[in-house]
Amino acid sequence: MQVVAMERRSGSVYAYQFVPDNVGPYTIDLHYGTEPVPGTPFVCNVYDAKRVRIIDASTSGNIGQEARFTVDTSEAGTGNLEVTVTSAGGAVPLRHECLNNLHTYYFVPRCPVDHVINVTFNKECVPGDCLELMLHSMLH
Repeated sequence: MQVVAMERRSGSVYAYQFVPDNVGPYTIDLHYGTEPVPGTPFVCNVYDAKRVRIIDASTSGNIGQEARFTVDTSEAGTGNLEVTVTSAGGAVPLRHECLNNLHTYYFVPRCPVDHVINVTFNKECVPGDCLELMLHSMLH
């Protein structure tokens, strides 16, 4: 990890910025001279929403039949995954299973319109404009 900026804010208050090398926990241990700074060390969990991927998405199906897709967060770090599927009729109910950072979602298309999958990780859109996937090919 590399410290890229240090700024004195006021008196004895400093702000540090760093660029982590990878996702995961980092222990932040600060000293003023040889004295440890109160409140340190502490753990900072680093994540990267760009490492969230949709895999194993159904490419065909029928109205009234279950469709599925899997969201892989295994390389993204620790975080809160939020997934919605919407259609012209509003939110579509989802069933969710998780095994080893692979989150599989199931839903049943009820109307012959595009369905959009929105995925956020720690409230950040993942690549692809919140992974909006048009599922019109699933609806015959």
